[in-house]
Amino acid sequence: MNDPHSRRGREAQQINSSASPVVIYPATNVVDYTDEDADPDPTRSSPVYTFSKLHGRRAVIVALLANVVIGSIKLFAGLIGRHSSMMSEAIHSYADAINSGFLLIGLQKGSRAADKTHPFGYGLETTLWAMLASLFMLLLGGWSISLGIDRLMHPEAHEIFAVSALVLLMSIVLEIGAVYMAASAVLAEQGLEDDRPWRTILRALKQVRYVVSPTTRFVFYEDSLAFLGALLALIAITMSKFGPHVGLIPKEYSHFPDAFASVVIGLMIVGLGVYLFLHNSRGLTGSSAGPVVERHIREYVHNIHGITAVLDLKTADYGMSGVVVHLRVEVDPDIAVKDVDDLTEHVRDRVHTKFKTVKEVLIEVVAHESDQEWRNQFARVVHLGVRNEVIKPTEEQMLVNVYEFTQRRVSDIMVPRTDVDCIEVTANLQEALGKLKETGFSRLPVYRNDLDDIVGIITLKTVMGALSEYPANQSIEALVKKVGVYPENKPISDLLEEFKRRKTKLALVVDEHGGFAGIATLEDLIEEIVGEIYDPDDEEEDWIEQPNADELVVSGRFEVEKLNQHFGFNIPATDFKTLGGVVFGLLGQEPRVEDAVEFEDLTLTVLAMDGHRVNAVRIKSPEAIVDKLPDDPLISAPLPEDIRDGEVVDVEIVGTENRDALH
Repeated sequence: MNDPHSRRGREAQQINSSASPVVIYPATNVVDYTDEDADPDPTRSSPVYTFSKLHGRRAVIVALLANVVIGSIKLFAGLIGRHSSMMSEAIHSYADAINSGFLLIGLQKGSRAADKTHPFGYGLETTLWAMLASLFMLLLGGWSISLGIDRLMHPEAHEIFAVSALVLLMSIVLEIGAVYMAASAVLAEQGLEDDRPWRTILRALKQVRYVVSPTTRFVFYEDSLAFLGALLALIAITMSKFGPHVGLIPKEYSHFPDAFASVVIGLMIVGLGVYLFLHNSRGLTGSSAGPVVERHIREYVHNIHGITAVLDLKTADYGMSGVVVHLRVEVDPDIAVKDVDDLTEHVRDRVHTKFKTVKEVLIEVVAHESDQEWRNQFARVVHLGVRNEVIKPTEEQMLVNVYEFTQRRVSDIMVPRTDVDCIEVTANLQEALGKLKETGFSRLPVYRNDLDDIVGIITLKTVMGALSEYPANQSIEALVKKVGVYPENKPISDLLEEFKRRKTKLALVVDEHGGFAGIATLEDLIEEIVGEIYDPDDEEEDWIEQPNADELVVSGRFEVEKLNQHFGFNIPATDFKTLGGVVFGLLGQEPRVEDAVEFEDLTLTVLAMDGHRVNAVRIKSPEAIVDKLPDDPLISAPLPEDIRDGEVVDVEIVGTENRDALH
């Protein structure tokens, strides 16, 4: 019989002289790990059972020749000795030889490379030949039973005991060695060992039911039955020879033990044939890789970064060709669409590396929708409260904003670096006061050398107090206050807690490279809940106007998500949050005035630039553009005068020929 190759015993068991029948199993009846440390059950081994590696061609040829030779010797002894049980043992060996022959054919045909007609390989042909081998075993087992029945009905008068007994004694010795090696393989797969042969066999009898590999389990059962068959045949012919002389059985029934043994050996062969048939038939009926393998694959994929859930897992076992895995996974909502392909390829590579028997991995990606579902449910509950007059209409949006507040990051609400007014640390008090008056802010970030080296902030209160004590040319460096620095992806709910803990109202925001990205203020956080807080010193940024029914003129700083909600647009808001950023990204280069880009049925045209920034965009639609949220209208303010009149300081504005389009 071929080596079961358990973890520590895979080299211990050789092809023995009785060469048991070969089991051709699908490649994934056990989990195929590349490292033992990852085995979820430390008490079990995780051997590699890829069949083409397990059973080399040379080993199968040796098994075939050994079975033919042993079977021929048993056949010779059976013909000379005229014992049906000896003939049954010969049939047993020839059944093993036929099984090995079918295995050779199956290995040859099943190992062919995949092609257009068989995209997943020819591995199932190996299973087909194993099925044929099991059918032959059923036929030979039936023949053995018929020999026993014939022996029972037609007793021979002259049997030669010595030849049959000698051959059976030799077989028993060889089978004991085979059983010992199979038992060692069973214990090794369980991480156990024992130097005492008989204790090894006894412990294996208790442990074999826990063995993961069906191949190892079958080898132990078959070798044990082969030993019992040879022992039974020896006892039977001995009883037939000497039983009448010692008075155990009447002389006219002396052939009964031999006939009985022949029938039992035939039943053993039939039982093995049925076992092989059942365990190989699953490979031809579209079977899966099994619950154990699927559980390990599911757990492994779920632990890969970026995968939030494995919604469905299907496997198809193609025998020697390996397993085809179909995964339906849910990805992290923070992963950009453009990165999903990279993630699926990463999952595919990881599964191939971890599970060697996996041939193909097909992945279906589903967007993570749980947050959106919860948001919709929350909004429905709030709206129901408004309908039942439990919640005031003015409170509805505030409650929705509270939910959104828990979902947003600092990067969503910060003032970007390009809009932040800063002052250099070398400035004096007079210059700082002038800068504060010019900008209208009560706080300014202070930098050293460049904006990526922010050292803190300076406040109007501090400057005014210092001017009463120090000369106007006094440096502001000693007045700079330290301020918290936070990453862009920090939840704004956590930032609010930091403001409360530090008793501060402003924070610096840095990107993943440590560069200055912008600032976030307490006012920005509060406005996320209560809405825009009027400040006469604030510049109008998020303006929007509708010159015509099918046209909008919008600030480049306007949030795309808000536009989509109000007007039913489908402008992508994953990589860019502002309309100007989207236009910049779609163009793929620095925009210029009158540059236009089409998205679905919309035409987006650049109307004005402020340096490198898109300052105004015209949205043209083939249909009338209607605000879908009339209770919270966006179009309530006229265009800023600098855009309406075409008089912009430090801004590139459309020429006279386009000015009329704004009215």
